[in-house]
Amino acid sequence: MIKVNLLTEKKKKSVPIPVGGIIIALWICVNGAGLAYKAEQTDLELEEYKRKLEPVKREVNEFKRVRKKQKRLINNLNRVKGDLAEYQQVLSKNTGSWTKVLHNFEEFVIRAKTVWIVQLNIDNDGQVSLTGTSMETVIPGQSNVSGQPRKSTSKGVTDFVKILREATHIVENISLSSMVQDTIDRKKVTKFEMTFVIRKD
Repeated sequence: MIKVNLLTEKKKKSVPIPVGGIIIALWICVNGAGLAYKAEQTDLELEEYKRKLEPVKREVNEFKRVRKKQKRLINNLNRVKGDLAEYQQVLSKNTGSWTKVLHNFEEFVIRAKTVWIVQLNIDNDGQVSLTGTSMETVIPGQSNVSGQPRKSTSKGVTDFVKILREATHIVENISLSSMVQDTIDRKKVTKFEMTFVIRKD
């Protein structure tokens, strides 16, 4: 017996696979992951740079502060120089040859080293009255009971008087009216008053 299959066999439909789309999707995923990684690394590097910049910022701020203070000091110095120049100009006009005498007197004070002039008055006839302070200083060649160098606050006064007495060409009638020991900022000092006559000729 012969069987004949008259039913036609249905052809199987093939489903197209979008290979190109898959590749593109994979490429997007890979690149997206790479970009995310790079972004994370960039953030980490940025934070590291910020951390390293902190001390630099502090140094820059400190430099700005010092620079600002320096400018303020320079301005003050220029103002003082201007005032000094104006004072010297007035002094030379009003006192004439007294300027040289005052310069000599300034040298006397500098040579005394530990003496500070607190107040100075000079009359037209050259009569000088001053009050000053002498700081503590070591007396050369002398030591105390414990063998330490001996110190004195009055040495500056005696040195100053000696310097004035040696300047016989412009100073005369030196009189030390008072010497009192005292303390300034917990440091021993000798306060003194004296008068003398200073000549400008």
